[in-house]
Amino acid sequence: MNSKVLKFVTLGIGCLCALLAVFNLISSIINLTGLNTNNEVVVNIAITLIATISLAGAVAFALIAIPCIMPVVNPNKECKLQLFPAAVYGLIQVLLQLVIIIFAHGYETAYCWIVLIFGVGVVVAFVLSMLQSDNKTKTIIALVCAGVAFVLATVCLSNNGGLGLACDIFAMFTMMTIIAYFVLTMIPAKGNSETKKEEPEAKEEVETKEETEVQE
Repeated sequence: MNSKVLKFVTLGIGCLCALLAVFNLISSIINLTGLNTNNEVVVNIAITLIATISLAGAVAFALIAIPCIMPVVNPNKECKLQLFPAAVYGLIQVLLQLVIIIFAHGYETAYCWIVLIFGVGVVVAFVLSMLQSDNKTKTIIALVCAGVAFVLATVCLSNNGGLGLACDIFAMFTMMTIIAYFVLTMIPAKGNSETKKEEPEAKEEVETKEETEVQE
C-alpha cells in the first residue's frame, strides 16, 4: 500500500483524536459543575475523579493527535502511535467503571462489569501488541485490540446520552479508522511477494523471445 495512503489514514486518526480531546475536555468541565456542598462527600469525590479522568483523557488524545497529523504537514515526520487511541479509550473506560463500582454501587449492574472486562481486554491486547517483535503477529494483535475497542465503544454508546454519546460515537469511528490502517499495512507484503514472482517470469519470457529471434 502506498505510504501516502497510510499517512492520510493516520491523519484521519489524528483528527478524530483531536475531536475526542475536545469532547473529553468539555465533559470534564461539565462534570465539575456538578460539585455541590449539599452533595454527600462520596458523591463529590466520585464527580471529581470522573472529571479528572476525562481531563486526563483529553490531554492523552491531544498528545496522540499532534504526532498523527504531523506526517502530512511535514513529510519527514513519522508516526507510530496509531494504536494508542484504542489503549487510551480502554483505560479511560476501566478507570470510569472502577470509580462507579467503588463510589456508586456500580457492582450491582452488569453493564459496568461488561465495560470493565472489555476495557481490560483492550489494554491487555495493546500491551501484548507492543511486546511483539514479529511485525505480522504485532499487526494481528493490534487488529484484535482495535476490534475489542470498537465493541467497547458500541456498548458504551448504547448506554450513554448527550455529550457522552458523542464521545463514544467518535471513539467508534476512531477504532474503525485504526482497523483500516492496520489492514492496509498488511497489503504491501502480499503485493511485494506477487511482484517478485512476476519479475522472474517476465525475464524468462523476454529471454525466450530473444532466443527465438536469434534462431530465426
